[in-house]
Amino acid sequence: VRDKSGKKPFEGHCWPGTSSWVDYLSEKGRNFWAETLRDCKTLCEATYTWIDMNEPSCFNGPESSFQKDLMHLDGDVEHREVHNLFGHMMSA
Repeated sequence: VRDKSGKKPFEGHCWPGTSSWVDYLSEKGRNFWAETLRDCKTLCEATYTWIDMNEPSCFNGPESSFQKDLMHLDGDVEHREVHNLFGHMMSA
């Protein structure tokens, strides 16, 4: 996920501290996520993932969520258009 200019990765504050988020709408982001999960499964046979991010938590954003003007797909789509898809795309 990129900042509102669409040019650089967005950094916000979440549970682990300063964080960036995967853009699950992009093929590159989905491939990265799939490879990461495959790598975890390779390292440990009993690998489980807890996905509870129905929406992206960002504690320095409005209502503890993403700003609506952040960008997906390298700056082609505003977050306000896909906010409710975030959790679905993460688990797809």
